[in-house]
Amino acid sequence: MIVNNLIDDANFAMKGDCTARRGHQLISAMGNVVTRTSRPIVARAMHPDTRYYFGPDHIFNGKTFESVAAIWESQIYMPFAPGVPEGNRATEPPVTVPGYTVKPAADVEEWVLATAGARPADRDPVDARVVNDVKDGTGTIIASQEDVGGWPELEENRRELELPATGRGLPRRTST
Repeated sequence: MIVNNLIDDANFAMKGDCTARRGHQLISAMGNVVTRTSRPIVARAMHPDTRYYFGPDHIFNGKTFESVAAIWESQIYMPFAPGVPEGNRATEPPVTVPGYTVKPAADVEEWVLATAGARPADRDPVDARVVNDVKDGTGTIIASQEDVGGWPELEENRRELELPATGRGLPRRTST
């Protein structure tokens, strides 16, 4: 499942590449927002049991869609034969997670930017930079950590390791 993501400045945002020797894929893509990309989806299906579902509730470069067919017609880039034959294009999601509710794409960007990072309420400088780059539309794909100032300086945390006693009050065995 590719669900409720905010994907910014990617060569391609979602990729489905099923070859006969790799076996089949079941992909359900719903409620995603893609910004600053020329190819939101790259796909190929060579296995007869592969099913790709790209639901209409996506926002690609600010554009919304009325139907699953509209996504296939304008957003799926198929550079390799045979592309994705009609029989591999699902009209309903082939994979779902019971109890999971997909957020509407219109709510995804704000939600992701508010909740992204290890600790959204207390973001470290790296998380803050990434979130701000997405908000500002200035982020780029980096080739090395040196492109963004190197590795962050992290505080070193140490504490004594205390092993709990076993159920009989004896210390746990440790090997050396």
